[in-house]
Amino acid sequence: MAQYIIADPCYVIGDWGAFGVATNDFDRCNGRFTLKDAVGTVVVCHNTAYGDGVYEDGEGNEYPVDAGLLGCILADQITGNSASLGHLHEFDSLPTIHYNNGTFTFSDGNPEHDVVIDTGDAYDDDDDDDWGDDDRDYND
Repeated sequence: MAQYIIADPCYVIGDWGAFGVATNDFDRCNGRFTLKDAVGTVVVCHNTAYGDGVYEDGEGNEYPVDAGLLGCILADQITGNSASLGHLHEFDSLPTIHYNNGTFTFSDGNPEHDVVIDTGDAYDDDDDDDWGDDDRDYND
């Protein structure tokens, strides 16, 4: 097992320009990306349901978001200077993000390692403009 950090990628990726290139100038931020940065960072990420905010996992850990994204990278690949704004978790491999209507499940296939973060529960359904209302897995 290895340690991975779940955080807004803007806090843990030092070369934000490389992230912009990998995501087509931030037009396609949902999925798995290998950055052309100094360490070859591999990140899985997805937009949150409502953009910026502070979201909690099932253990009460808080995840501040300023780029409207949550993602996961290997802890050894952290190059950003705000890693304290994320949380370390142990996974057997880079987890897949299962995203369903604002709820993220970071999973390596072992349910004991799953981290679930709901980014859609703080808002009234009447305010929902269907942003991010899909049911997909990201890490392919």
